Amino acid sequence: MTQKDKRIKLLALYQSKREITPHNRFVRPLLELSNRGHEIHLICDGKIVSPHNVVLYPTRNLCFPFIPSFPFLLQSFFVSLKILKKNDVNVFLCYREEDMMLGWLLSE
Repeated sequence: MTQKDKRIKLLALYQSKREITPHNRFVRPLLELSNRGHEIHLICDGKIVSPHNVVLYPTRNLCFPFIPSFPFLLQSFFVSLKILKKNDVNVFLCYREEDMMLGWLLSE
């Protein structure tokens, strides 16, 4: 196996109203992977500060009173479909339990 064959192609969902910085404990490992040559796609709704080599897909901060995470999940679903069609993603990473449903819907 060559080094290129071992590259991770990761799709991550991160929903937070805080800034996304290199010091964020959830984003830091993704930035480290991207600096090592792995392909990282991050769908997020926080303010992005210094994204490094990560491919970012910011979503709109829409409010839905009864299910607050629904707009993010809906937007993430369509963005994820687009990413999966163009890239051979081999890892799906989500930080919240609600986002796992999206991984289940996107699985083959």
